[in-house]
Amino acid sequence: MKEKILYLSRCGLSDLLWDAYLLRKDKGMSWDDILEEINFPSSKERLFYHLKCYCRENRLCWPIKRGVSTYEYRLYQYGMSFKEIARLLGVPKATVRTRYYRAVERFHLPAKPSVGELSYELRCSGWTYRKIAELYFKGDCANAHRSVKNYADKNGLDIPC
Repeated sequence: MKEKILYLSRCGLSDLLWDAYLLRKDKGMSWDDILEEINFPSSKERLFYHLKCYCRENRLCWPIKRGVSTYEYRLYQYGMSFKEIARLLGVPKATVRTRYYRAVERFHLPAKPSVGELSYELRCSGWTYRKIAELYFKGDCANAHRSVKNYADKNGLDIPC
């Protein structure tokens, strides 16, 4: 094992492995992105193997937990739903939602307002339930009314007339 680490340090790969470790831990990059970023001279499996040896030798935590990333946050803010993002990344919808809210908390980013909040604000500014329903609820006025009522009840606000 020590021979492999010495070989890596002689080849200058220990700096690449440290960079790979930081990119995974701090920036939350995927293994494929890390491979491209550091121009690793071999395959993803070899990077994974060498980084595992490097972490064990230097008493770093293994496996490396992916850090908080703003990728899911940006996709959701640009208009994709959690379901679409989950399908794109190949993970469950709950995982995408968790990553989104972790990014909001960690980086102090503004969360996207809920449909209930938006419909409540529109109702307060004088919009009818029919217009709100056409915009957010595919024309169903009952859902628009329910959304405004639930948001008002949840936040202790008065329901606008």
